[in-house]
Amino acid sequence: MVVIVDKEPHFVQSLTEYLSKEFPVIGFTCAEAALQYIEKNFHRIALCITDNQMPQLNGIEFAKKVKSQDREIEVLLTCRFYDYNDFERLLKEQVINEFLQKPFSFETIYSKLQTRRKLVYKSKRF
Repeated sequence: MVVIVDKEPHFVQSLTEYLSKEFPVIGFTCAEAALQYIEKNFHRIALCITDNQMPQLNGIEFAKKVKSQDREIEVLLTCRFYDYNDFERLLKEQVINEFLQKPFSFETIYSKLQTRRKLVYKSKRF
């Protein structure tokens, strides 16, 4: 399953609808609600796509909490503005698995899921 977390409801709804044609997906506009879902369903979740700029709990903090729940869950962090060195460090520390700068097309996300599909099916999480 793919979990999408972004503060923009329209983005969450649109991306969820787009990806749900091929993947099981659930979307959230609140990182805390997403974490509650992940705590109960971590064994089913393969990937989280989260925006870094979220109210209350930013994407990096969210990613750390997801990884503390289950290191096998991959986190794709999205952000409009970023410090390249910070994200390189997060990748190296395996807090996130990939970074994607906004704006991006849904096709870009779809292709990233397609490349992970083989890995994820091995873990039976999709």
